[in-house]
Amino acid sequence: MKTQKLHEKALDALRKRNYDYAVDLFQQVLQLDPNDVEARKQIRETVIKDAQENGTAIGGPMAYVKGLGPLFKLLLFGAIKKNEECAIAAEQFLVHDPANALALTKLGGALFREGYNEGAIATFEWLLQVKKNHLTALRFLGRLYQATGDLKKASYYYERVRQVNPTDAEAAKAVRDLAAAGATSQITKAHAEGEGSYRDVIKDKEKASELEAKQHILRTDEDFDRAIEAARKAVEAAPGNSKLYRNLGDVYEKRGDLKNAGAAYQKALEVSPDDHFASDSLGDVKLKHYENVAKQAQKAGDQVKAKEALAAWVKFGVEDFRRRTDQYPTDLNIRFRYGSFLMRARQYDDAIAEFQEAIRDPRHGMEARVAMAQCFKAKGNFDAALKQLESARDGQTGMGGRMKDITFEIGLVHEARGDRAKALEEFNRVYEVDIKFRDVAKKVEELSGK
Repeated sequence: MKTQKLHEKALDALRKRNYDYAVDLFQQVLQLDPNDVEARKQIRETVIKDAQENGTAIGGPMAYVKGLGPLFKLLLFGAIKKNEECAIAAEQFLVHDPANALALTKLGGALFREGYNEGAIATFEWLLQVKKNHLTALRFLGRLYQATGDLKKASYYYERVRQVNPTDAEAAKAVRDLAAAGATSQITKAHAEGEGSYRDVIKDKEKASELEAKQHILRTDEDFDRAIEAARKAVEAAPGNSKLYRNLGDVYEKRGDLKNAGAAYQKALEVSPDDHFASDSLGDVKLKHYENVAKQAQKAGDQVKAKEALAAWVKFGVEDFRRRTDQYPTDLNIRFRYGSFLMRARQYDDAIAEFQEAIRDPRHGMEARVAMAQCFKAKGNFDAALKQLESARDGQTGMGGRMKDITFEIGLVHEARGDRAKALEEFNRVYEVDIKFRDVAKKVEELSGK
């Protein structure tokens, strides 16, 4: 599962105290699975831990300055009920202020409206840790636990609403309803009778089917079949909702059925041409298709077909990430990926321009400098290439994997400019710690005249 791999990478980044990268990875997890409670928890804790260890302040007026862009988006998308976009923007702002009640309220509400109950519950419970008697959080938690059938917790939160505001009509009615034996027996019976009866308790059956598709752990063919059927029924019930087509596409993609996933995302775009989430998902599916074709061709020994597939992958990647860059001009991760495709397409000047933007992102600063150096080297500008590589190496200690890569690249630049002595010096630094790294042994042998 993609989210599991992202979790593992994020936890590895935490162990290395690469907090910004860990937060970015956990945010990617949430875009794939908004109900991933552990990822939300890790983001909050990581941001706080980072601030404590580095002695930096979070929250306060500066959070609104640093997070002005995401704040504007979450308010805009919240106002027009674009819930997924609102949730993403809220998470981006909460990196600057993880205890911000406004952002947490907007995030929880957006998740609630989209049926991501677990994510909404985790958000509002975190908000209560920040503000113990936050009425909106208490009220939403009452609704959420009532919707998921946990009547005891629902009653608890509605009672807390009444303690804070004794005149709250919704809470008073909910407490009476929850105490009624009929409501209790109905839910109990539904759970006892199984999945079908439980769905009958939920007013919107198609919403229940959609929710099942999102929350069910997909392992076996039967799991996928059930999830696909639920997503199809949701689409049939609301054929004008592009998000439901995306849900269907997501299940197909998880199953590895790229053809049907692409068809579902394409349908989402036909229903809503401005659905940029569908555009991104469709682009990802097409890129995976070209990658798979190339891998299969290489495995079969068909180098011509593999080369054609890789060329098609690069060409499409340039086109698709140009679109994404226009759509998200301030997303430095997208700028970095766009630059990577441009570099593969040998459009070096355009690639350099993207990497110059991407180095402002601490997650990609080092990688962007190395990639920029490779572009300068390809253009024959060896001084500029060395400057970027030395900047990437500055402040690094030891000779770990990435350090070996950078040092080896410095050696290649010196070799390309004809400075054999300096090239040998850099290659030897790698050779002394890892004789099997790339072709460093061959380089040392050639340059030392052995």
